[in-house]
Amino acid sequence: MAGIFDYQAGELNQVKKMTEITLEPSKGWTPKMVEWACVMAIRGTDEYQRGWEFGLALGDDVDKAIQMEPFWAGDYEWGDPDTNYRTMATLIKRTIEHRKADWMGEYTLAADLGRWEGYNRSLLIQGMEDEIRPVPKMLVEELVEILKEKAMKEDWREEGRNNMNDNTIPDWVYETLRNDNLQVYENFEGKVIISQVSERYREYTMTPQAIIDYLRTIRKKPVVMHPRICSLGRHVPKREVIAVLSERIMTQLEGGE
Repeated sequence: MAGIFDYQAGELNQVKKMTEITLEPSKGWTPKMVEWACVMAIRGTDEYQRGWEFGLALGDDVDKAIQMEPFWAGDYEWGDPDTNYRTMATLIKRTIEHRKADWMGEYTLAADLGRWEGYNRSLLIQGMEDEIRPVPKMLVEELVEILKEKAMKEDWREEGRNNMNDNTIPDWVYETLRNDNLQVYENFEGKVIISQVSERYREYTMTPQAIIDYLRTIRKKPVVMHPRICSLGRHVPKREVIAVLSERIMTQLEGGE
């Protein structure tokens, strides 16, 4: 058994109602009921669904899964169930460690949950029930804490949409654009992604000028990916990205690089 958070087909059509629930002890909620309601609400998000699709692919074809997220998944070890669960647990720990420093960490945790449960379902389909592992308690507890905090305010997904429109750009975005080896590409969802390039795939690195040239041919707002937390990114106006990259070019010229 994969634990109390096993995904059942068709649940995504109902879970959005769960976000209307008030998670208060005075309402008679037990800890397990709160956990269940929170996880059901998370399952109704796009972030969870992206993680779920990766997890399904991972159980079927590791190479296919990596191709879905080529600029972060390729940096980690994947293979047999022991290796995959160990890697997913590592990703969860890193996200939890950085969540307080970046508001989008909560959305990455939703993808982490989807990734784990999607992989569990893939193993179940293949008759590998003995390999299935329950969702880590640390992940469930963190998600419960997030939704309990949000329940005191407005709906967390609406707040997230408002934050995405916030003009304040995190420092890590500037640090990434100024210092890291980068690549720009359009992913399978049609989003324009600016991502770090690992040493293993160094040949994919694009020059700042090449990235600027590409951005000038499109109208979409690019997403700059976090240098450490997979699936964590921030929409940044093109003019801001171009300005930072142009400054980087000037610095390189002055330094004789």
